[in-house]
Amino acid sequence: NPWLIHAGGILEISDPNLPIFDRILSKISIPQVYIMKRFDGKPVACARAVVDNGFAGLFDIHTHPAERRNGFAGTILSALLSYSRDAGARMAYLQVVDENIPAISLYEKSGFKPLYKYHYRVKHTDI
Repeated sequence: NPWLIHAGGILEISDPNLPIFDRILSKISIPQVYIMKRFDGKPVACARAVVDNGFAGLFDIHTHPAERRNGFAGTILSALLSYSRDAGARMAYLQVVDENIPAISLYEKSGFKPLYKYHYRVKHTDI
């Protein structure tokens, strides 16, 4: 996946985990779109989306830490929403961590609102 080669650095996925992430993405059976924003020739932001049954799932919206607060995530989000609308989506969803206040602000300005909260559980392996 050519997108993943550059997105892996932005998403801070370690090299040994890139093939695993690539296998996960390859198992998604519905069409996906991958977006990469470049600035001065280098990748600065990335995202991907799927459209299914009138819903757009927006994933991995991420800006390189050194490039944050430059509007790249907004550009990416607009492109994803435009693509999704053209592909037949009438609603969109995404996930964001509670601590990511700048992203939450961007999403709220774009019309997103919280629907529910979730968390992950980890089982300790020292049993």
